[in-house]
Order: sequence, then structure tokens, then C-alpha cells
Amino acid sequence: MIDSDAASDIPSVLRVLKAMLRARGLHYADLATALGKSESSLKRYLSGRRLTLSGLEDICRLFGVSLAEFCEIAAKELSNKPDTLTPEQERELAADPELMLVLVLILQRRTSAEIVQDLAIDETRLFPLLMRLERLNLLKVYPGNRVRLLISEKLNVPPGSPIRDGFVQVMKDDFMRQDWVSASSHWSVQMARLSDASVAQLDMLIINFNMQLHAMADRDRREGLDARWYCVLSSGIETDLPDYIRRVREVQAREQDKTSAAEPEMPPEGSA
Repeated sequence: MIDSDAASDIPSVLRVLKAMLRARGLHYADLATALGKSESSLKRYLSGRRLTLSGLEDICRLFGVSLAEFCEIAAKELSNKPDTLTPEQERELAADPELMLVLVLILQRRTSAEIVQDLAIDETRLFPLLMRLERLNLLKVYPGNRVRLLISEKLNVPPGSPIRDGFVQVMKDDFMRQDWVSASSHWSVQMARLSDASVAQLDMLIINFNMQLHAMADRDRREGLDARWYCVLSSGIETDLPDYIRRVREVQAREQDKTSAAEPEMPPEGSA
């Protein structure tokens, strides 16, 4: 199973602790004796079980660092994960939307049960997909389909990349086909005259909106609420107002033509 904390920071924190232990030439028994714990208890701590903040602070003190300094070291370990994909990774993911969505769901910390349900596949199909992601050096697979990400959760997919181009094309089709007046469609369009500085702020607004969107999804998941998948498009495009008027009139004319063509022809007056 992919744990709900499969993309958690905890494994990286534990790796830093173990690296500090090795760097000082210490063994589990040495650390256990210094802490007044049994060696088995210490091993449980360093596997992530029952390690409290107080216990972590005691270990840091023995290593000669404060808890705050340790957090800085661990943060550097986390920041070393790449936040971009290699050309090979991009090509393989772009060529297989199922493989790409498995990675996306793992980045969103979905469990294996949730992934197989989301994608309408079974566990026997999930495992080979995970192994392909491991061969691409995107994650490490452990027994029980548990994984550890080798890339940043905040993956950056730049414009012009194969993944983004393919995704944009599919989303364009989806949004053009949707029923804009249905109860399941939520949208708003605004027009504003913006400076370059304000457009830069617009980018930040979109980033903050995306963060809030995922925070809501995390809350719904924690509370066990019934939920459905939604695709939310945040976009701002430069618009020429005279051209906008022209295009609206073209649409209105086409709709009028359709209405006229659908109306039945009336017989001429006086005809039998």
C-alpha cells in the first residue's frame, strides 16, 4: 500500500538522523546507552515510530546541535530533491497518461486503495506502473507498494514541455465540451486593465489559489467527506476589446443562423 504519508518529509528527517549517527562513528547501542533507552527502542525511534519532539531534541543534543539547527539541516536534505523532470522522464510520462496520473496522485499523497479506485484499475495493474516510475528514478518502491518520492512534491512543469502541451490540449477539449450552465460547472470571467506589475501579482494569486484548493482537498480527505474529481483552470489572457466585440458578434450571428435554420418554413399566404 502507498501510505497516506508516502510523500512525507519523515523519511528524509530519519535519513539525516542516521547520517549524523554514522558521521560521528556511533552505533545504535552507543546512542541507546546515552539516552537511557534499550537498543530496540532506539531502532523503533529511528524507523519513525514513537519518536516525539522531546525525544528528537534529546538526540540532537547528543549530536551537539539544537533542534532548530537540525531542522535547517533536514530542510537542506529536502531541498536537494529535483523539482524538474529530465527529458527522458518527460517523454515517458507524456506518452502514457495512466503512468503520469499515478505519479500525480502519489504527489497528492493518495493511498494505493484510492489510486486504484480513482483510475478504475486493480492492484496487479498498479505495481508494474510503480516499477516503471522507479526505473525513471522518480520514486523508490518498497514492499507493500509503499513508496518514497525522489523528486520534489512541488514539481515544476514549464510551458512547452511535452507533458504540459498534452495536458493543455486535453483540457481545452474538456472545457470546450462542458455544459457551462449545469450545476456541476463553476466559473467566473472578469475583465481588468492591468500593468505588468499587476500581471506578476496575478501569477502569485493563481499560485496562492492553487495552494488553497489543495488545502481544501486535504481537509475533505481528513474529514472523510464524499468528494469528486474537478478540473480547475486558472488563467489570464491579454484581450483586445474591439476584437472581443467582433468575435461576440460572430458568435451571435452563427447562433441566429442556427435558430433560423431550425424554424419550419411557413407556407405562403393564400396557398391551399
